[in-house]
Amino acid sequence: MVWNNVTELPWFWAPFHSMTFAILAGLLIPAAFAALLGWFMFRGRITGVYASIITLAVLVVVNLLIIDQQRYTGGFNGITDLAQFEVAGFFFDAYSATTYYLVALCLCAVLLLSLAVTRSKTGMILQAIRDQETGSASSATTSRSIRSSSSRCRPASPVWQACSTRS
Repeated sequence: MVWNNVTELPWFWAPFHSMTFAILAGLLIPAAFAALLGWFMFRGRITGVYASIITLAVLVVVNLLIIDQQRYTGGFNGITDLAQFEVAGFFFDAYSATTYYLVALCLCAVLLLSLAVTRSKTGMILQAIRDQETGSASSATTSRSIRSSSSRCRPASPVWQACSTRS
């Protein structure tokens, strides 16, 4: 990030030198943020197009915060001069084909996991909530808690998109 006169990263980036912490933080921080947003939206019974508008508005605000805090995040370009990382004895350069294949493999694994969850009982309940919320709310399942818990998983997997998109 020398291009914007920042010679070293701020103090709060130090824990991200650990691969384990970086992966866990990359999954848990967005999930916690979505849980907070979902708690407010679903407790207020916000549905339909209003939930979409609120979600998109929050994403625009977060995007602007990340881009405007150039000193801490690198702005639009992000943090540059990324180092190589090692997974199971393989070295991955951020700009090489091996990293592309690693990301493609992770994408396939997440898609297969999403398919399994979509076909499970939880996925069927989410589809029932999507298709007829009042009918699913009057059944034995607690639709509010399942909707709230599914919003926590939204940033971590595409299951929510798969269940909320009509086939």
